[in-house]
Amino acid sequence: MKQLLLIFICMLSLLSCDKQVVNNKAIDGQWTIADFTLVDYNGIKQKPVCEGTCELTKDGKKSNSGKYRMDLHFSYNGEPASYSETGTYVFKTNNELTFTEDTSHVETAVTLVYKTKEDLVLEIPNKAFLGYYLVFKRVK
Repeated sequence: MKQLLLIFICMLSLLSCDKQVVNNKAIDGQWTIADFTLVDYNGIKQKPVCEGTCELTKDGKKSNSGKYRMDLHFSYNGEPASYSETGTYVFKTNNELTFTEDTSHVETAVTLVYKTKEDLVLEIPNKAFLGYYLVFKRVK
C-alpha cells in the first residue's frame, strides 16, 4: 500500500512539472498589450489607455523558467506612469510564476490566468501598491 502511495505521489509531481514546461513553452514569445486594468491601493479599478509590450523567453526546451522584459506606459491619476523592468521568471506551480527583477532582485507573484496561442492574460496583484490585470496578444 505504501508503495502505491509513493508511486502515485511521484506520478503527480512528474505531471505537475510537465504542465509547467508546457505553460512555459506556450508563453514564450513577444506580446503586445490589448487590455489593461489597474487596481490602486484602495481597490478602485481603472482602465487607462496603455501601450507596451512583454517579451518572455524560456531558458530551454524542458525548462520551467526564463527571462522577461515588461515595458508598459499608461496614465495614473492624470500623470504618466510606467511598468518597465527586466528579469527572470520561474513557474512555482502550474499557473503561478515569480518575476525577479534584475536590478533590485525583488520577487513579484504573477498568476497565469489564461493562455492560448494568440492570447495571454496575467494578473500581478501587488506591484508597488498597484495591481495589474494584463491581456496580451501575440506579436506575429
